[in-house]
Amino acid sequence: HFASKEPYLRSNGYDEVLDLHTWLSQGAEEVSSWGLSDRALFEQAKSEVSQLHDSAQPFNLTLLTLDTHEPAHAFGYCPITTEEEMTSITRCSLEQVADFIQYLDSQGILDDTAVVLMGDHEKFVSDGSSYQELLSIEDRTIFNRIWSPDEIEISRSDVDQLSMFASMLELV
Repeated sequence: HFASKEPYLRSNGYDEVLDLHTWLSQGAEEVSSWGLSDRALFEQAKSEVSQLHDSAQPFNLTLLTLDTHEPAHAFGYCPITTEEEMTSITRCSLEQVADFIQYLDSQGILDDTAVVLMGDHEKFVSDGSSYQELLSIEDRTIFNRIWSPDEIEISRSDVDQLSMFASMLELV
């Protein structure tokens, strides 16, 4: 319900929206106040993407990871090995993303399916934040990566969220 995401997604053509209440009603245990852990999310997504891909119909599957959203919540699968807890959590989240991409590759899904990884915002940095070093970085960007079986080439080095939709349309 945060930021009215469900009405937004439904008004933009999403047929199904699975949220914290959905996962809790299904007995999910790896949850924080934000929602399902990244590990549990990607386990669900592996099954879903395989079914969608096997249907041989065009599809869009959108996932929103939450482990790196503050306040920090370290799940049991994520050992805290750094001074700043969020640094370890970020690493664990990235490992879950990498595992999902490896799954897509191992199942042959990347052979005919475009995949877009996109951050939703820069890391917020406040005066009390332990990430003060980020304040000195000029031109911080939001992470974006695109895989395409058509071996597309991005025509410019700077890609922002506003241009991603047009890029995704071009991919399909």
